[in-house]
Amino acid sequence: MTPGHDSSPAPRRRGTVDDLVLTAAGVLARDGRGRCLLVELAYDLHHPFAVPGGGSEPHETPRATAAREVLEELGLEAELGEVACVDYVLGADRPPVIAYLYRTARPLTDQDLERIRMQESEIRGWSLYTPQQCTQLLPPRLGRRVAAALAAADQGSSGPALVAGRPHDPHATAKLLIAAERTTTTPRSVPPPGVVLPMDRPAYLASRPRAHCRAEVLITRPDGRLWVATGPQGPRLLGGPVPVHQELPQQTATRLTRLRGPLTLRAIDWVTSTPRPTVVHLYSLHTASSPTGPGMWIRPADIPATLPPTDAQRIQSVLLRTEFTELVDAIPPTHSTTPEAPHGDH
Repeated sequence: MTPGHDSSPAPRRRGTVDDLVLTAAGVLARDGRGRCLLVELAYDLHHPFAVPGGGSEPHETPRATAAREVLEELGLEAELGEVACVDYVLGADRPPVIAYLYRTARPLTDQDLERIRMQESEIRGWSLYTPQQCTQLLPPRLGRRVAAALAAADQGSSGPALVAGRPHDPHATAKLLIAAERTTTTPRSVPPPGVVLPMDRPAYLASRPRAHCRAEVLITRPDGRLWVATGPQGPRLLGGPVPVHQELPQQTATRLTRLRGPLTLRAIDWVTSTPRPTVVHLYSLHTASSPTGPGMWIRPADIPATLPPTDAQRIQSVLLRTEFTELVDAIPPTHSTTPEAPHGDH
């Protein structure tokens, strides 16, 4: 969780669009009584409580980030279950952060707790807290994220997609959310007296790997056909890069379709690519109208023969589900990857 140097290339833009975001992941670990494991950070004076987690390293999926962080911080090889939520968080002085939060595959046991070995350079304590206590202890944005994830878990529903820790708001804009961030009264994170961080905030942000952010829209009409845009690269879903400092992914999707009607975020797909990954926000829109621009309506049965394999698989993965889902390379993840144990003592 503490800053580390990144040897990846300097951030690049796609054309003239700055579509680069940061990514992070954490673990929502609960015991059999529903209490949540929170850690107390050694390097944050104003916001000492957090869930185990941290920023992604180069070439690392969010799920791998979460497993690595809980192993490094607590010495636990956690088997991860479903995604608890995905939160798109804007900041006034940094790129947006796409923050994943994962449930554990099973409740924590007494044996799990006995195996905890803290990474003392980062963690000075841990404990189990009720959902109400978590809301009181965690910083506001993380508190909202955890509360939404807990509510979904207790209702037996899939993890929600959030913006700034809140449910989807069709009227939200990047401009309004960044303005709200600038007026917040929450103190900025600073280290306690006597604690020296490896690097300052600007250097840390500059060192973090980026991912491209893209929005796509699955447009369907009453007869079941779906819209495919046509262009120099062949048939594709209507989509494009998100100018992250000017628009939310939902704003990009609305601008591209130019159609009235509610957008529903159906999936976030982590697409492995070189030199950096792409995070695709896939929305759905049901309408009787055709978008502007070249394209055609196709039958669902024609998807595999019409679209590139990854696009076709992404659509099929979404059509098989009614709720928001996490995808990795167009496929829902079925199991977690346990990282190798860190070297040295905790």
